[in-house]
Amino acid sequence: MWPSPAVRLSLLVLLSSSVLPLASASTINVPGDYSTIQAAIDAASNGDTIVVAAGTYKENINFKGKAITLKSASGAAATIIDGGNVGTVVQFATNETSTSILDGFTVTHGNSSGITIGNASPTIRNNIITANTGCGGNGINVSSASPLIQNNTISNNSQAGCSGGVGGGGIEVVAASSGTVQIIGNTITGNNAGDGYDGGGIGLWTPGAVLVQNNFISGNTSNNGGGIGGANDTVRMIQNVIYANTAVIGGGISIDNYVSLLLNNTIANNNSSNGSAFYGAFSASIGAMSVINNLIIGMSGQSALGCRVFDTANPITFSHNDVFSPAVNGYGSGCVDQSGLNGNMYASTPLHSSSTTPPISI
Repeated sequence: MWPSPAVRLSLLVLLSSSVLPLASASTINVPGDYSTIQAAIDAASNGDTIVVAAGTYKENINFKGKAITLKSASGAAATIIDGGNVGTVVQFATNETSTSILDGFTVTHGNSSGITIGNASPTIRNNIITANTGCGGNGINVSSASPLIQNNTISNNSQAGCSGGVGGGGIEVVAASSGTVQIIGNTITGNNAGDGYDGGGIGLWTPGAVLVQNNFISGNTSNNGGGIGGANDTVRMIQNVIYANTAVIGGGISIDNYVSLLLNNTIANNNSSNGSAFYGAFSASIGAMSVINNLIIGMSGQSALGCRVFDTANPITFSHNDVFSPAVNGYGSGCVDQSGLNGNMYASTPLHSSSTTPPISI
């Protein structure tokens, strides 16, 4: 027998009072609610936002796997996390995802990288990462991870006190990851990978996928690849400006074996006697590579391209590039001149050329 309407109403009131409300995201202020950034992180729950007031915070922080947004109230230049040259400044090492966000800080004085990302995929955006040291990935060290690194200034990071490491003055990517490392829209300048190491701006040593797009990479130094160096099988470099970097081999880029796509880049005024702009292995038998619609311009008296291998039996896709060096042939040290083939040219003023470039699908 159904209970009376009055009894049913009483039951509904009792049930509704026993249901707990859903937790809502909170905003935590530093130093208003907590005096340190780490204390705020420790207190935060997934979905929370921590807003940090302008100032210098002398600490080393760890996101501890939390899906939180850590952002500054007044921008990176005014909000500094200073690691005091004691370990890394910011650490992601507990399976963080893209919802773990670092936004708008100066990250400085780390002595084993400014930011360390291991087995995690956070979002790093709108930061200044400067004056950090390490034995690889001095600005940002990425290992077995697939972060989004976007719209940061990564400058004046250098190698110090090392007898190992592989390079990456600004950013280093090592070890495989199931996702894609995205390095997009950053300014990467004045970083030093150290003598004998690779990748003054970016060092790539991974069989995983990497996208390097719309970055300005300039004034970096290393032994191999002043701008970008290393070896990688699925890296895509799209629409970057790689300018005025210096290396013993490959002033702009030095990458062997596997580069999936080099598209729409300007690589100019870099300095190396072994491939002023680019040094590498160009061979379809080693790995599929497409080099399309790039300005590859050498310094005066230095060949723009240097080739460890240039395979004509199994040619790569090499089309619609301008490979030019003042006073010398643009193709040097083992390269086969491609001028006049597949839309490639040798021109000091490529913008005045009448040639056209076919549409590219990526």
